[in-house]
Amino acid sequence: MRRLIALLLLISLVCTMVSCEGFSNRPDGGSSAENTTNADDQQKPNIQEPLIVADRSKTDYTVVYSVDGDSALQDTLNLLQNRFYRSTGASISCCNDTYEETPYEILIGNTRRAESILETPLEKDEILIRVIGKKIVIQTGCDAFMTNAVECFVESLVEKNNVTTLPASFDLKVRASFAHFKIATFNIHNGMDVNYNFELLARDIVQSGASVIALQEIDQLTERNRHQDTLKILSEYTGFPYYAYHATLPDFLGGEYGIAVLSKYPIASFEGEWLPRNGNGEQRAALKTVIDLGGASLSFISTHCDGRIIEKELSAIRQMLSAKEQYVVGGDFNSQSYPEFEVFEDAELANSPKKPLVTTKNGKYIDNLVCSNNIQIRSAKAIDTGHSDHFLLVAEIEVYIQ
Repeated sequence: MRRLIALLLLISLVCTMVSCEGFSNRPDGGSSAENTTNADDQQKPNIQEPLIVADRSKTDYTVVYSVDGDSALQDTLNLLQNRFYRSTGASISCCNDTYEETPYEILIGNTRRAESILETPLEKDEILIRVIGKKIVIQTGCDAFMTNAVECFVESLVEKNNVTTLPASFDLKVRASFAHFKIATFNIHNGMDVNYNFELLARDIVQSGASVIALQEIDQLTERNRHQDTLKILSEYTGFPYYAYHATLPDFLGGEYGIAVLSKYPIASFEGEWLPRNGNGEQRAALKTVIDLGGASLSFISTHCDGRIIEKELSAIRQMLSAKEQYVVGGDFNSQSYPEFEVFEDAELANSPKKPLVTTKNGKYIDNLVCSNNIQIRSAKAIDTGHSDHFLLVAEIEVYIQ
């Protein structure tokens, strides 16, 4: 009997040991076999399907922009629609961010959508293109680079078998290579043509789409303009927070009279310089500002020349600029002599002999925007606003980051 009991105990012990070999010593009591299976699962790549942006010339996407965007944004939206169509064959619609949210949206700029909120703000010259779920986010640190961002977005699209895609985990952050925006020059005739209602002139500037504008014949706090601070009013109504001013007549009708630059982008510095004087004629000047585009600087000059000594005046302005500067000289030059502008070596004119633009009500083409040869003028036009004896001359430019 004792031998039988001992034999049964031995068999029981062996069975227990064999059974225990199938388990690990993990604190959670899980089996090593289960652990092996989980490890295999974790090693399997998590393959995400590409995001379909357009399929056989059709798209479910809508471009969403901020309802607070200015008129310059419309140019960007038009560009995005055109480039998207050329790349995918699909027409894409646009709406502002007050419309009902949909799953398929391309968010351009700072919208009210949650996906537009960034944990870390972009540097001024950064471009971000990111896929979040089914949303596509396109943002820049400075909206002057938004055209560059649109180009990057379109170039990132992949087309195969008539289907245009982006990787589902797409996240691109690059430095901008060029700034694209509009500049202008406008002799406002001190505001007399609008009975000194400067809100109307501000509306003209906004509707032109210009982001930086040279202004001439500015009354500041004069009896003539009813002691109004012209530049402060224009800044408030355009939403352009930056401006610089140089008084050519510092003691005039109880105030001042001069030239100015109004800008959507920061003015890093400014200085005014006197130009050669024509005998006892009015003393003329040029106001040089440096516009900070974030990664790119633009020297932007506003001037109001005498015109009868235009060669000397333009030579003096040229000496204000170094050989490597990217510059724009905008103003009322009171001269229709194009050869005199040759002092600006290889410069491009918005108002040129090839495409002369009438800029005054009496049919003259004396206002101009002179751009250095490292700036490209994409288009130019003169707008008769009816609010001055001069037209508003506006040009679309690209400034490349050096």
